[in-house]
Amino acid sequence: MHIIRIVLKIKSPSTDETDLDFTEKSDEIISAVNVFNDKYRDWSKRIIVTQITKRAMNLLLVMEKTNIAENLSVREIRYFIQYLRNNNGWNNYTREKHKMFETVEFTRLDKEASINYMNKVISNEFLYQEQKEDVDFLNNVEVNRIMVENHIIDMSDEDMITVLNYLITTQDKGIKCKEKIADISRIKVILNKWL
Repeated sequence: MHIIRIVLKIKSPSTDETDLDFTEKSDEIISAVNVFNDKYRDWSKRIIVTQITKRAMNLLLVMEKTNIAENLSVREIRYFIQYLRNNNGWNNYTREKHKMFETVEFTRLDKEASINYMNKVISNEFLYQEQKEDVDFLNNVEVNRIMVENHIIDMSDEDMITVLNYLITTQDKGIKCKEKIADISRIKVILNKWL
């Protein structure tokens, strides 16, 4: 699992919108994140908002892929950005035609930094309640214990229960729903011998 911290601000604000306050647009940001996360429900990639300030939004991009290109960029969240542009009129906030946001930070995080950012989200009641399912899932599965250098590591019992609950609750969602249902069936066969 890879976690990337992304900080975005409006690039070349339009003269009418130089006083744009992202905190007043929190609902639109969260809505766009939810649409993005629903589209990528198979957990290939997911966004969690860690902070919204007057001039910027701080995001965590969670990618479950094991083989990720070294040249990752903000393009990974293009669907989120397009949603804000097309559905919420954010293109009015910038003079740029093609690049609405400036990337202030794009950094891969280690386990400790990821946990610190997740704790920030949990301490913010609004952000936590709006993203509870995603935050709890990520917070319960210790970041570096699932994938390390493309090797699967033993899970704790608590991690296994968390992942199993996730599979059950999202089995009919995402592009990998057939794979989830097949895995759940295999797990049932294994557990059935203990009944």
